[in-house]
Amino acid sequence: LIFNTLVLAQSISIISPTEGDTLIKGSTYNISWQKPSFADNGSLVQISIFKYYDNNRRGLKSFASMDSTSYNWTVPYDYTATPDGYSSWSFKIYIFYQNASGSGIGDGEVNVVIIDDTTAPTVTSVSSTADNGTYGIGSVVPITVTFDESVIVTGAPQLTLETGDTDAVVNYSSGSGSSILTFNY
Repeated sequence: LIFNTLVLAQSISIISPTEGDTLIKGSTYNISWQKPSFADNGSLVQISIFKYYDNNRRGLKSFASMDSTSYNWTVPYDYTATPDGYSSWSFKIYIFYQNASGSGIGDGEVNVVIIDDTTAPTVTSVSSTADNGTYGIGSVVPITVTFDESVIVTGAPQLTLETGDTDAVVNYSSGSGSSILTFNY
């Protein structure tokens, strides 16, 4: 006696981003979805980012994870919205589930818009992680500059601190790719 089991493909509900959301190049977004009820332990999730033009699809990025329901993705700066010869691209996030035996059990997709970030980051605060107090020669005091969005550092930025008759120039230390940069004084 042989039994065959037919698994019907389910539509995967993508929680975020939602249809038509605008994603900004260089920013990180959480792609999240609801796991299909047929998924078993060891299910493989394939997440693909496609761009479309004139009914042609071009794959940009594809990655997979085991038995997951979210993935943090940073939109690359080289994703262009207006390629030569075409008026615009449309971008699609596609999620495909297969169970441990390799059978496809569900998929889902959402269309998004990817744009350049044309607004300069704004400083929201400047502080230090060091306690208030007196520090001697050779002590390091980290100065943190917080922005309203992630920033990419190029070159060798410096801060000028008002320290009396002679101002101090402080070199950048760390934080590129995040919203908090550290300068060590």
